Amino acid sequence: MIKFKKCLLLLSLLFVFPFSTYCKEVTILDMYKAAVENREVVKSYRLALEQAKLEQKIQKGDYLPSLDASYKANKLDESSLLENEENSEFAVSLTQNLFNGFKDKLELAIADLDLKTSDFELSGLKHDIGLDVALKVLQVYQAEARRHVAMDAFKAYSERYENIQLKYNVGVAKKRDVLTVKVEKDDAEQSLIKAENEVEKTINSLNRVTGLSLKFSDIDFSEFETLPVFSPLEEYKSTMLSNRTDFKILKTGLEKAENTKELAKASFYPKIDLVLMQRYYSDEYFAFDSDTKEDETRIQLKLGINLFDGMKKYKNIDKAELETEKIRYSIAELEDELTNELSNLLIDARTAEKNLFVAREGIREAEENLRITELSFEKGVATATDVLDSIYYLSRARNNEITAKANIFMTLFYIKRLVVDYPAI
Repeated sequence: MIKFKKCLLLLSLLFVFPFSTYCKEVTILDMYKAAVENREVVKSYRLALEQAKLEQKIQKGDYLPSLDASYKANKLDESSLLENEENSEFAVSLTQNLFNGFKDKLELAIADLDLKTSDFELSGLKHDIGLDVALKVLQVYQAEARRHVAMDAFKAYSERYENIQLKYNVGVAKKRDVLTVKVEKDDAEQSLIKAENEVEKTINSLNRVTGLSLKFSDIDFSEFETLPVFSPLEEYKSTMLSNRTDFKILKTGLEKAENTKELAKASFYPKIDLVLMQRYYSDEYFAFDSDTKEDETRIQLKLGINLFDGMKKYKNIDKAELETEKIRYSIAELEDELTNELSNLLIDARTAEKNLFVAREGIREAEENLRITELSFEKGVATATDVLDSIYYLSRARNNEITAKANIFMTLFYIKRLVVDYPAI
């Protein structure tokens, strides 16, 4: 029970503090969620989203009346019939806009669209992080697989070196054969060291993008146990066109441009305000002076319209129309570009699948070749170099399989990003 409670505590701290010991292996989805919570760039985009929400609230304020207060103190050369030499005025006004060419409605609509755009940008960033995490996990998986191949090759060369050394000691093998095997064994050892370092480097890169402190044993690689099945182009394309945040941002921008055009047209309409004003006037600098104070309550209906502004209204409409047309071109161009990219990725997927089949056939052939070569060497028909070449051929075939399999999953991850097939978090 105590151990179970400790596990729950560690899981509750999973996305708050980096850690190196976990109750269970961490999946790609777990790392994806941790990266979204830990990355500073996500926090920056979330602040931009909050700014857009505030802007939306600011625009809603236009529907409410405004309350203003003013104070004026005047000093004249001399008094007149209408105004004392020294006087002051204090006024309080409540203004409610009745009509402004639907400007307030359109500005609120634009603020709503800006909020949607910020939300789409945050979602797009999360999807980019998801792709980055998946690729980094794949790199760790690939590096570890290559380390296994390097380890097996080093063991094979070491065994052959011990064998040839024994034969040399009894006079069966030549010194040249011993040195040849030794050189290959040393080279295999260096390759193994390099492969081990590569595993460590890929884990460091994974920890960088997730904000965690993972070890190799903490990572769940079960997603790579089963090869994926790819869908047809049209199915992917349909999902891509409906889910991609790029398209959503452009379509939102198109709607914003259309509202901007209507907002420019609002300048042709009059502005109507209803004003309730309370004024206090005094022949002293203090407007509330009890002896000379006068007050007035006034209700005003104000109507104003711009007659000429240097043709700016027309130019703003033209500008908005051009922006609308520009965005339509951008949407069409993006669709063509992403469709071509999707088509090429599916070609890459088919190529990787074929290469994997060939690589696995190559492994079987290389294993059989090594077995036959070793028997021939024992009978004195093959040389030590032939055995070393057979070991190298087997290692190369296994590395080809690793590359082909990694390419399949890499293509899968790129397609998932292209069609936005990631969980929403």
